Amino acid sequence: PAFDVAVGPLARLVVTTQVASAVAVAPFGTQPVITLKDAGGNTVTAHAGTSVTATSNKGTLKGNGAVTVAAAGTATFSNLQIDAADTGYALIFNHTSFGVVGSSFTVV
Repeated sequence: PAFDVAVGPLARLVVTTQVASAVAVAPFGTQPVITLKDAGGNTVTAHAGTSVTATSNKGTLKGNGAVTVAAAGTATFSNLQIDAADTGYALIFNHTSFGVVGSSFTVV
């Protein structure tokens, strides 16, 4: 028999696409994507139209640091870049009272 899966309230943010390559003063080769999830790992779509913000743990993050959550429950960033070459960069993403830190990456 078929059954419906009820999506619960927002419980966490997940970085579904990490920054993979970065060159100083150029948009990241792979832009980050954040997915809103409930406690069961289901994508939460009820927050469409709200914002997810991005900041960097160091350096200056340039580009569109705030994006709107799409109807699919994802926030796709574009044109993000860091101003200086260094190691150990990480992006911090926030939505209401939830946050997540992306994987560490190097800017060359």
